[in-house]
Amino acid sequence: PPPPPPPPPPLSSSSALRPSLPSSSSFVTCFSSSASSLAPFLHRAGGQPAGAGGKRSCRILMSSSHDVGPPEGRCSIPPPPALKNIYFGIRHGHSVNNLEELISSSPPVGTTIHPLTDQGVVQAREAGRVLAEELRRLEEDGKARPVIAYTSDFVRARQTAQESIAACGRSVDIVPREELRERWFGELDNTIVSNYNLVWPCDMQDARSDSGYGCESVEQVVRRLKGMLEELEKSEEEQVVLLFSHADTVQILQTWLSGEDVRKFSQFRFKNGEVRRLLLDPSSLPPPLPIVLK
Repeated sequence: PPPPPPPPPPLSSSSALRPSLPSSSSFVTCFSSSASSLAPFLHRAGGQPAGAGGKRSCRILMSSSHDVGPPEGRCSIPPPPALKNIYFGIRHGHSVNNLEELISSSPPVGTTIHPLTDQGVVQAREAGRVLAEELRRLEEDGKARPVIAYTSDFVRARQTAQESIAACGRSVDIVPREELRERWFGELDNTIVSNYNLVWPCDMQDARSDSGYGCESVEQVVRRLKGMLEELEKSEEEQVVLLFSHADTVQILQTWLSGEDVRKFSQFRFKNGEVRRLLLDPSSLPPPLPIVLK
């Protein structure tokens, strides 16, 4: 009989799913050590057995070190000295691209597909109940504040906003804002999520790094969010502003506003459907943790 066909290449070596490490120094020089130091940051799914239905497991790993790069790599945009409005950041619920373990940052794609999973709908509704309690507490001072929601126009964020507001039990306008979109991951868009490992370590070194893959830098994300906040702060009255967005975007926003070095944002990861109040105070951040996503 003819020999069996060769096995398919492992997921990590598929050029369609995982670009290879760049050969240029643009990536390696984002680390202040030898190339061998890349090992703690990178995880390759290739060679791991496929699970039920042929699904491969992948994992995002972040260095357990909290060290960042030199001062010249810091974000050049200072946070605002004060905020008139009260802001809450909400990450979207579990979505189809999370289920498929894909980076989904392209607006033409994200604004049309990748809705919430059933689990994500539950998380969004729970976020609404959390928001209802937060709003009730704010009203205890007797001051009436209008509430407005802004959301990324990606399907998963819009759906989270809709489900959350419905569960909150309030009549709240939901307004799409492109500034709240997912961070653009360049050549890594539509690849396996463990490729975040190629980006976050570079972010830790330089807020203006594109990681060698044409990614939107941390500082570029800050710049678009800053413009949005400046517009919202021009409102005539104090408002409660609900911001529905994506993990990197809302983490960058919270870390920058807190006054902490925004290059550390990946260590303060929002869970799907998590709600946090955004304050001008580093103590408002959760304890930094290395990221492990299975």
